[in-house]
Amino acid sequence: MKKLLLITLLISNHIYGQVINKPQHDPPIIINDYTEVLLYDVCTNSIKVANDSAFKIGDTVILMQMKGALIDTSNTASFGTIVDYKNAGNYEFNYISRKSANTLQFKNRLTKNYDIPSGVVQLIRVPYYDTANFVGGLTCKAWDGTTGGVLAIIATHGLSVNDNITVDGKGFRGGEVYNSILPTSNCFENNYIDPFGSQLAAFKGESIAGLSQNIMKGKGSPASGGGGGLSHNSGGGGGANVGTGGFGGYQSDTCGSAPFDNRGIGGKALPYSAAASKIFLGGGGGAGHADNTDPTLQNPRSSAGGGIIIIITDTFSLYNYEIFAGGNAGSYCYSPDCNDGMGGGGGGGTVLLSAIKINDPLTVHNAGGDGASVIVAGSPGGKVGPGGGGGGGAFFLDRPSLPLSITVQNNGGPSGIIAGSGGNSWGATTGSSGSNYFNLVLPFDTVLFKPNIDSVRIRDSVVYCDNIDLKGMAFTNTYPIFSWQWDFGDGATANTQNTSHNYGAVGVYPVKLVVADINGCKDSVTKAVSTSGPMLAEAGADTSLCASGFVSIRLNGSGTGTYSWSPAAYLDNPNIPNPVATINTTTKFYLTMTNGTGCSAIDSVTITIKTSPLVRTLKDTSICKNATLILTTTGASTYAWSPGASVSDSTIASPDYTDTASQMLVVTGTNPNGCSAKDTISVTVKTGKIFVAPPDKTFCFGKAVQLDGRNGNAVQYLWSPATYLNDPNIINPIANPPFSTIYTVRITDNICNYDRSFLVEVTVNQLPVLNPSKTNDINCYVPFTKLKVSGASQYLWSPASTLNSNSIYNPIANPSATTTYYVTGTDNNGCVGTASIDVIADFSVGVVSLPNSFTPNRDGINDCFGIKYHRDVQNLIFIIYNRYGQKVFETKNADECWNGYYKGQPADPGTYVYYLSAKTLCGDVTKQGSILLIR
Repeated sequence: MKKLLLITLLISNHIYGQVINKPQHDPPIIINDYTEVLLYDVCTNSIKVANDSAFKIGDTVILMQMKGALIDTSNTASFGTIVDYKNAGNYEFNYISRKSANTLQFKNRLTKNYDIPSGVVQLIRVPYYDTANFVGGLTCKAWDGTTGGVLAIIATHGLSVNDNITVDGKGFRGGEVYNSILPTSNCFENNYIDPFGSQLAAFKGESIAGLSQNIMKGKGSPASGGGGGLSHNSGGGGGANVGTGGFGGYQSDTCGSAPFDNRGIGGKALPYSAAASKIFLGGGGGAGHADNTDPTLQNPRSSAGGGIIIIITDTFSLYNYEIFAGGNAGSYCYSPDCNDGMGGGGGGGTVLLSAIKINDPLTVHNAGGDGASVIVAGSPGGKVGPGGGGGGGAFFLDRPSLPLSITVQNNGGPSGIIAGSGGNSWGATTGSSGSNYFNLVLPFDTVLFKPNIDSVRIRDSVVYCDNIDLKGMAFTNTYPIFSWQWDFGDGATANTQNTSHNYGAVGVYPVKLVVADINGCKDSVTKAVSTSGPMLAEAGADTSLCASGFVSIRLNGSGTGTYSWSPAAYLDNPNIPNPVATINTTTKFYLTMTNGTGCSAIDSVTITIKTSPLVRTLKDTSICKNATLILTTTGASTYAWSPGASVSDSTIASPDYTDTASQMLVVTGTNPNGCSAKDTISVTVKTGKIFVAPPDKTFCFGKAVQLDGRNGNAVQYLWSPATYLNDPNIINPIANPPFSTIYTVRITDNICNYDRSFLVEVTVNQLPVLNPSKTNDINCYVPFTKLKVSGASQYLWSPASTLNSNSIYNPIANPSATTTYYVTGTDNNGCVGTASIDVIADFSVGVVSLPNSFTPNRDGINDCFGIKYHRDVQNLIFIIYNRYGQKVFETKNADECWNGYYKGQPADPGTYVYYLSAKTLCGDVTKQGSILLIR
């Protein structure tokens, strides 16, 4: 039976003198409310939420971003490395001042930034008491992916709780356990990432980074979440917070005798400091890879990290109860057939305590969760991966050090073990410890929110009858005005703070000014503006003229009323619409039109006088045909040569002359004023000798080749380099370089003194390198050998008398004595190389051979004792005796051998003797000796 005694003076969610009685050891209660934040409007300091039903005006709330960090998503060891925390972990306290249709406005200006909606931001209602006494325990809603995971309470003058305060496992969720249907032969998977539907990898634990379906599985740890196990049956990594999560265990040893490192990687440590004012949930542990999961498996995502606890009070009493914000133990399987990779423990949570006085000794548990152990031991599947331990959490205190009365247990969780293998962790590791942080300053927003733009005003004044000057004024609190947008009421607009506008008709116009600050916040004002009478003065379009002296031009004015042009000194009549102006420099003329009402208008026109260029070229010239002539002109900035086909580039000042015939060229030069002038040049082309390129040459190393200049003796030659040439100044020198060389020959025409250089490539082909070989030397049993050579395309062997052919690459040799064979090879270039090889003839070699031991164990290796080499053996007698003189084997067939049996039973191991006589091609053979039978 629950009892509730309330003595309450309630102002919003601030409750004075409240005592909340609850029977001890009832389930702990949830005192906070949560909603997802969908949108933030900086202009109104308000948010759009999914459901505002639990929130009231005056409530104290926390705005908190849970996720949103950016990570490396490559399938490498860098996966999960945080590249940008963005605004993950940001939080601040504020108060609700307005509420309307799921829109909540804050009383004070927000001071931090949030990534909405990508960062998953939630709003948490914080109960605000004067004093509060809870007989039962406190907890929070478990994190569900959008809200929860946070217990926060403010009790200004005292907080008493008569049971444990716990958010164990309320943080980021662990990787979901699933049953793979792949066969156990799928081993040695090693991906850091795998897609949602993969059977080769288990799910990663949840963390401060969101994961797409393409990377939800695999051994890589996503920031603070643990990596998943891989096929076959490796363990999941532990989740992290301040402390790093531990590795999961190795894959099943049935995949191979040596451990293969495809363990789930532990979550990565998160940075904390009191100054940074960021807090995080404990990371979820990765799931182990499983294929034997029990259908009744409890808590398939039990390896969640610890939640967040925020306690703000004057005096705190817990009556020797304790605070729990640890990570849950890893997911495990316990059925008789379950021999799978196990889940990693969740990372420890985060506890923030701000209390002037703490009455009792206080213990805070925010350790990492234990990695799950393998309960079924090594049967039937052998060793599989236990889960890695979770990393320890963070503890914040609003004083410079930890008093003796407070004990913080934020150690890393131990790894799981294989229960039936002597406590073997099989590669799983413990998570690392968390940390304590001091001098906590909680981020309460205190600056009252005011709209940045207080007011907008328009000041107008008449310049002419139809021209209005408009000045914009805006008064702001913090940020300056970023943009000004005018609507003059007649369809025209402007975007400067101060402007002016000519209206085309008398009337009253609604002028509207819209201003915006750097955040996009806007305000506007509209004012009626009157015009008294329009005038039109059109002085005509601006004109440009090219001239070298005075020029006359008629102006083109129009309008209603009387005309007055100035300056009048350059005009034949300044009081008519179209006077003639005579000028030699750029001049601006003004036209003033005046009507009968006294309104006037002014317009202007500019007559620009541009100076023409003075274009000059070289004098007429003559060149030899095929010689290079650079044309040159000056006096302008851009040029055009005609005909353009006769020059290398018709648009530059100094192109090459490319025509082979005589030609008259015209060049037109234009200066920056756009004015042009022309000049001409005559080019006469003389005919000289036309050279042809000498041919390349090729020869074999060690010889020489004669070069060919090809252009006759009416020219001069200079070959370089002169090295390896008999004479560099003749048409056809002899060249004998030891390696390929490119020669340059300069040929000079005696008619036009025209030089032309050509490249002649002399290729030196190296002699082929021959590599003769033989299959064997010869004896009375092997009377011939096969020779073989490579490295050329044609061959000639000697001596030929003992060869079956002397012109093939693989002849058969049958010499009667040791012989040296010489081979000459010719390659496709006609180059010749030589080599030799010795064939040794020894006709005294016998080939009857017996081993000295054998092992008749039926493994196919050395199971039978007999003659090893027995070509052409005749008249064989082969007998074997045991140590008692008994004959255990006898044969006259050289193909038969003793299998180690005597009278149908395996013979005893030990030493046996044998006798052998036979007739071979090499003569009579007699052998006797001993043989060792080994079992």
